[in-house]
Amino acid sequence: MLLATERMKLERARNSGWLLVFIGAIYIVVATIFGLQSGSRGEWAVVVAIGVGVVAVCLIVFGVTRIVAGRAALRRFEDEHGVDAGKQRPVT
Repeated sequence: MLLATERMKLERARNSGWLLVFIGAIYIVVATIFGLQSGSRGEWAVVVAIGVGVVAVCLIVFGVTRIVAGRAALRRFEDEHGVDAGKQRPVT
């Protein structure tokens, strides 16, 4: 595999982790707002809010795991091939 392709694969794994953390944070906010406004909706709204909160926490944990694993893999790649290995340079 080309070094540029390998670096892009490793960076994509790390970036997808950040995306999962961001989506999980949005879910936490939505679950909190929905849970706080559930007084008129009944008990089912609290259950839904808790369920969304659990999904959000799972997304955040999985995202952090991908970020840490991606950084470790990128560090190993750079140790093996050099710091600038596989970096794309703009054509001017």
